[in-house]
Amino acid sequence: MRKLFIIALLITFGISFGQEKKEPLNIEKGTWNLGGNFTYSNSSSETNNTSTNAENDQFYIGFYPQVGYAIKNNLIIGMGVGYEYRKNENYYSETEIYNSKQNGIVVFPYVKKFFNVNTKVSFHLQGEFRMSKTWNDNNDLSNLTSNDNNTRSLFVGVRPGLTIFLAKKLALETSIGALGYSTGKNKADSRETKFDSFSFNLNPNNLVFGLSYYF
Repeated sequence: MRKLFIIALLITFGISFGQEKKEPLNIEKGTWNLGGNFTYSNSSSETNNTSTNAENDQFYIGFYPQVGYAIKNNLIIGMGVGYEYRKNENYYSETEIYNSKQNGIVVFPYVKKFFNVNTKVSFHLQGEFRMSKTWNDNNDLSNLTSNDNNTRSLFVGVRPGLTIFLAKKLALETSIGALGYSTGKNKADSRETKFDSFSFNLNPNNLVFGLSYYF
């Protein structure tokens, strides 16, 4: 589904780029922007060999409403918040079952710069400072044990994307992956683990899409 969606975006971009150019797309200073991005994934896998027979089901959903204001032509500053939910189920046998659930909240001030292609299409780069906290509930149903932990993390980086205007004020927006630095810590019982990483990721599985209204 994600690959088909990406192909459709590329076709739309190609058609728009091939059309006769008039005045370039211009998001004028003083424009407000209301939008919301959405991401979803659902996958299953199965392992069968002489030592292991296992099934794994993963589900993820995230929603990120945003509001922004153009301080200059084609330059928006804004604030976003979000909610994320993950569920992971592992079945090793009828009696060996391990489940984990994760809920998370996100807050991210951002700056978005648009680079016009034509009257309908624009590339954009979104620099953001993303703070998140997640709560994990892990359950081992084979021996009826469970544990809770939480994670705080910070991401500073840039997300590339594409804006396609479907009407005068309504646009479809997408982004794939990010370039940036992440740091944070995880608390589980009396243990605390710190982490940090620098990454560049353009994986189609990290596709985020949504709608934006400009006024």
